[in-house]
Amino acid sequence: MPQELIRFIVIGALFGYFIGMFSEQPGIGALLGAILAVLIAIYNQINNKKN
Repeated sequence: MPQELIRFIVIGALFGYFIGMFSEQPGIGALLGAILAVLIAIYNQINNKKN
């Protein structure tokens, strides 16, 4: 896994965790944040290959 992808997952998980804390479900928030981060990272990889 590229370093950039790992960074996106960590940031996404932290972001999701903080959102989850407000909705009283940090585990689900962190999971959704991590999934979102993976999708963003994949999207960025695809865009980088086009250029």
